Amino acid sequence: MTTSEWVGTVAQFDRVASIRMHSSIVSYALGIPSVNLIWNKKIPFFYEYIGYPERAVDVTQWNGSAVYEMLEQIKDQPYSLNEEYLMSLYRYLYRVMRSLLPTEAAENDIFDFAAVTRELGGMTVSEEEDSDNLRFKLNKGERQYLLRFKELREQESELKQLRKAKKELEKKNKEIERLKSHLNRLNRLPSVFLIRLAYRVVRKVRKLHRQS
Repeated sequence: MTTSEWVGTVAQFDRVASIRMHSSIVSYALGIPSVNLIWNKKIPFFYEYIGYPERAVDVTQWNGSAVYEMLEQIKDQPYSLNEEYLMSLYRYLYRVMRSLLPTEAAENDIFDFAAVTRELGGMTVSEEEDSDNLRFKLNKGERQYLLRFKELREQESELKQLRKAKKELEKKNKEIERLKSHLNRLNRLPSVFLIRLAYRVVRKVRKLHRQS
């Protein structure tokens, strides 16, 4: 789905339950009430800035029944757009571009909200540009997938090494236990037996000396 197709799809709804923040941004720009799952700090910041902090829902409260109830409550509460907020990016880009121009642009060259809305609303995106945007997103997703796949392969290799080291350690521990058991058996031998064994060894040594 291209960006234009995606925006067109969002525009068909009268309410939006979103997980990704971009859906909430588009919903806000179109005046469509929305609720959003909080999974990073940007989401509550966004909803607080536009004046609807209660529409950012913590993961502990995010379930089908609760979200449906919220959507029912806000179905007749379209966004009251904050023009200052909506114009903030345009004004920032204007200041940057103006600072790069060889000659200073007049201050009144900057458009107001109505003019920006009119110009953006009348813009059309070519099929090629829209397709390029889609390919960019797909390539970005592919890179993220390959990076994650590489990380998982490295983790898998480390896990194999850990398992191998664990088996070797278990083998050594078994050998240590075997030696301990053998030593314990020796320690349990009666002292009389050891004396007799020593006596026999001495007699054998003496016999060998006489024979030599």
